[in-house]
Amino acid sequence: MAIELFSVAWAARLERELGASAAFRTAAARWRGAIALVLESGDGAPPERAVVLDLARAAAPAVRPAPPHALDDASHVVAAPLHVWTSLLVGEMSPAVALTSGRLRLRRGGLLGLLPHLEAARELLACARALAEEEAGAG
Repeated sequence: MAIELFSVAWAARLERELGASAAFRTAAARWRGAIALVLESGDGAPPERAVVLDLARAAAPAVRPAPPHALDDASHVVAAPLHVWTSLLVGEMSPAVALTSGRLRLRRGGLLGLLPHLEAARELLACARALAEEEAGAG
C-alpha cells in the first residue's frame, strides 16, 4: 500500500531521507526557519493536509504533519492541489516554474524570500521523489 502524500508516515520517511542527503544538507545550509507545504483538497484529494519542515538545522531537518490551522511557525506556506505536487514529484515541473506560474501558491511569505533557496527546494523534491520511486518499486 502506498504512503499518502503529506501523511504522518510520509513526513517521517521524508525526514529520514533529508537527514541522509548530503546534497540537501549542502544546499540548505543557509536556509533557516520553517516552511509549510499544503496539499489542498479537491481533485479527488483527501481533506487538506500539510507538513511543516523545520530547517533550523539543515543537518537534521524536522518534518512533521500539521493541520492547516496550525502553521503559525512557518515563515512561508506553499499550497497546491494534488496534481501540481504530483507534477513536481515526478519531475515534470521545477519549483521555480511552479512558483512563478502560480501553480504553487504562497499563502504566507514572499517569493523573494524563497528564491535564494531554490537549489535546496530542488534537493528537497529529489528526496521526496526518491520516496515516490521507492513506493512504486515496492508496489
